This record gives sequence, structure tokens and C-alpha cells, in this order.
Amino acid sequence: GRGGVVALLDARDSAGRPSLCIQGAHPRDVHCVRWQPAAAEAASPLLLTASYDPVIRLWDPRRLAEPAAQLKGHVAPRLAKQNKIHQPCFCAGGAAVVASGEGSEALSLYCTRTGAPISRGLVGWEPSTLAVASGASGCLAVAHGRTISVLEPLTQR
Repeated sequence: GRGGVVALLDARDSAGRPSLCIQGAHPRDVHCVRWQPAAAEAASPLLLTASYDPVIRLWDPRRLAEPAAQLKGHVAPRLAKQNKIHQPCFCAGGAAVVASGEGSEALSLYCTRTGAPISRGLVGWEPSTLAVASGASGCLAVAHGRTISVLEPLTQR
């Protein structure tokens, strides 16, 4: 939302009042809000928010005083603020978040339980929009320029 505020509405409430509100979720306008998939092993699904600042925040809706985790490092270090929208998303059934950032030619993977980086891989171009395929494949569609690439996860046996 505007001014870094995130307001969540309950569609069952005909008055349209926010059921949850996070004041100051980010220092700039929030452009991405996503719920963690229900399949995740969390007591309560996390809420992901992203803005034009270089931090992705995960929120536990039961404790909104501060973020449950702050994901950093997906934006090129020389950028204090972003000017492009990048869309992080949950993957691995909600156990991880995949993100890209302005000025970075990498994809970053973070653990939703701890917020710690799991992996960072160079793709050779700046990803702009990410989408995870539903189902067990774990494929990731990545937009860059006028191209969409489908990436398949590598697993170690």
C-alpha cells in the first residue's frame, strides 16, 4: 500500500474495514503482498511484503509488531533504493522464498523459517518477474526483457 502500509481485508466483512493493518511495513510504497502456501509447515501462514527498499519482509499475522524475518542480499549492494518492481514468491511448498533484485543478475533463495539465505545463483541477466509452477516440479518461470525462461531446480542425491 501507499506510504508503506499493508492493510488486509476480510471479504466476509461487508463494511470493508481492514482486519489486519501493518503501519510502516516498509519505508516506501508496498508493491507485493503474498500469502505463504497452506502446504507449508507453519502454525500460521506468513505474509510476504516487498517494496522499493532492498528488504523483503515476512510477517506472522499473530505478531505484527515486527517482521518474523527480513530477507536481504537480493539487490545489488550499490543500490540504496530500487526503481524497478521485482516480484519475490514462495517456492518449495512455502518453505522458501525466491527473489531477484534490481542490478543483480542472480536469483536468491531464502528459508522462510529462519530468513537465512539458502542459495544465490547467477543467471546472467536481470530477472524481473518470478512465478513458481504449482505441483511437485518446482519449475520457476522468470521474465527478463521480452523473454520468459523456465528454470528447473537441481537436486542433490
